[in-house]
Amino acid sequence: MIILGLNLFHADSSACLVINGKIIHSLEEERFKRIKHYSGFPFEAIQKILDEANIKIEDIDYITTNKSTFYNLIPKIKFNLLNFSKLPDTFKYIKERNFQRTDIISQLSLKFGKLKKLKKVVDIPHHLSHISYSYYLSGFNKCFGLTIDGSGDFSTSESFKMNSGKIRIFDKILFPNSLGILYQAFTQFLGFRRYGDEYKVMALASFGKPKYENEIRKIISIDKKFNFKLNLNYFKHHKVGFNLFNETGYPIFNDLFTKEVENLLGIKSRYKDQELNEKYYDIAASVQSVFESVIFNKINYLEKITNLDKACFSGGCFFNSKMCGKIKSNSSLKDIYIGPNPGDAGGALGSALFLSNKLNDFNFNKFKKDKISYSINYNDLSINKIYKKFDNLIDVEEFSNNNEIVDYASDLLKSNNIIAWFQSSSEWGPRALGRRSILANPSNKSVVEEINLKLKKRENFRPFAPSICEDDFNDYFETNFNCSFMNYVVNVKNDIVNKIPAVVHFDGTSRAHSVSQGDNEIFYNLIKSFKKKTGISCILNTSLNIDEPICETAEDAILTFLKSNLDYLIINKCVIRKK
Repeated sequence: MIILGLNLFHADSSACLVINGKIIHSLEEERFKRIKHYSGFPFEAIQKILDEANIKIEDIDYITTNKSTFYNLIPKIKFNLLNFSKLPDTFKYIKERNFQRTDIISQLSLKFGKLKKLKKVVDIPHHLSHISYSYYLSGFNKCFGLTIDGSGDFSTSESFKMNSGKIRIFDKILFPNSLGILYQAFTQFLGFRRYGDEYKVMALASFGKPKYENEIRKIISIDKKFNFKLNLNYFKHHKVGFNLFNETGYPIFNDLFTKEVENLLGIKSRYKDQELNEKYYDIAASVQSVFESVIFNKINYLEKITNLDKACFSGGCFFNSKMCGKIKSNSSLKDIYIGPNPGDAGGALGSALFLSNKLNDFNFNKFKKDKISYSINYNDLSINKIYKKFDNLIDVEEFSNNNEIVDYASDLLKSNNIIAWFQSSSEWGPRALGRRSILANPSNKSVVEEINLKLKKRENFRPFAPSICEDDFNDYFETNFNCSFMNYVVNVKNDIVNKIPAVVHFDGTSRAHSVSQGDNEIFYNLIKSFKKKTGISCILNTSLNIDEPICETAEDAILTFLKSNLDYLIINKCVIRKK
């Protein structure tokens, strides 16, 4: 059985391929279009998947999407009727937001040919796709689930019970009450107006104190089931709409907050180039604090009513690694699972896994955990063709084996060189997990400014992650749970903070990345080699990109290298230098 899963007509469009219950590939369109959070049709991701799997579109049995037109249909219609005075405007709005997918088959047919074997396009509700992505790859049999995001199929949060592969929803929160939109609105208020900038507020929060927490709590109320409701006087998303799809592929949206927020806080909203000061730090800290409190209370409530001690989480709000790192310490859960791509891109894979399980094609008991990569294998033969395109700009030195390149790279890092690191297939999700990375010595504090301001040309408050071999993790960090997907901000041990200042945030935490030999052997060996030479068990790791999506191909990496001030790019077993 061949299933093509899609996230489309939304930011972070993606495609995945599941064959006979096995995940073959899962790719985001932004990696090929080179547009962050690309929202157009994922044609290139689909083409790459078909080519790499050596199949044609006519071989596809089912197509799944992570959006269902008729899910929450009555609440959708009621909401739209209340918010539009003219009936034609209501129908137009509903059509634009909910009926875009009727031409999926025609678009695929025009691009790739007839879908001769296609049995059906199956629309899986958005939040069901989210939790399916997490649950089916968690290794848990029985647990509860919670999804939270901006909005999907008119739900903004849903709660589930899962057992033996079956998923049952028992609670939901509907649009326009959205914790994701609350955080997004304050992200805009603080001057970060590009889609997906919420991580900047999360980083900024560490510099402030929650002095405005009481004011923020006036914007959101909580009921006895710990569901949240927004005071809509402070928002306008329910009036301006919230549709991130447009033909350019760039997700664009209006400000979601009203002037009432400025009146409440007594502070004007910030603009991009305006200086950040203590008041903005404190607002970020206050929003983060309320955000965390709402989620922790909900998790504790779900744990109590389900009497379950394991949980899966998904949806864009669970990209907030600062919050995720505190879940265990703010609950009595024995284990939690968040995959490497819990946002909308991961929903494509969730929708395909849900259908595969429903068709009894997916062996639920065989999956123990997610993988860091479902991408294309970029081998040396294909990359050598790329080198010829840049023959007049780069020198290429090839080493004979991985041990030699690891030894050379660890010497560079020991000598405080910053290197770009490209190894075979790329990571699944938005975080560099040792396949597409910029690496540096974490003991060199000055490297933070060098990478942020000179190399990446971004805000200097942005932190970097430490990548550490999983068997050394407990020596450096206080929290002992799986950080292989870089999902959790954890406390650094007091005696380690001054040893690795470049990867310790202002508040003494790090978004730690534990590396297993099985997941990424060459990166694991590089960290071990660096430890042997320096006594330091981790390496500074940030994504291989400069104001664009993470590099996917070797050509992307070389172009990024050439426009940077980097001296070394390592691609598989080759060292690239500029002429």
